[in-house]
Amino acid sequence: MLYHIITYKMDATRVFNMDESGYLTHSKSKRIVAVKGSSNVWSNTLSAAFHMTYVAYVSAVGFVVPPLFIIPGQRVNMQAAEALGPTYVVASESGFINRPIFQLWLAMFASSVPASVDRSLLLTLDGYGGHFSNEVYEESKNLGIIIVTFMFLYLY
Repeated sequence: MLYHIITYKMDATRVFNMDESGYLTHSKSKRIVAVKGSSNVWSNTLSAAFHMTYVAYVSAVGFVVPPLFIIPGQRVNMQAAEALGPTYVVASESGFINRPIFQLWLAMFASSVPASVDRSLLLTLDGYGGHFSNEVYEESKNLGIIIVTFMFLYLY
């Protein structure tokens, strides 16, 4: 990573970190809300349980780019997606990130970074295999994005 920063004379505005995390909408919590001894008892439950992934990324100077939400299914309800505000929403069968979505995300990322920020951009991320392919490498090169991965062993 230091090699790229020195070689391309990068400042903190051009260094980004990306991470994705899963979110399960079904809670196994048994918590309820009630006054002790009351028969008026409330419990929050969701009618459907599914896995959703969100992808967040931020620059070293704190510039935050709108997140990407990956929901399970084949299509995105555009009305629901628009209600989320300035975010990106895509669908995958599992609700997890995959190579085509990562490739699409790279284009979203490149277009979200203001044109005033010099290219090349340095993107750091974990070494999850679902991110990589020859197509992803070519796409990142065309977009002026240098990808640096950290192996799982060094992240924890």
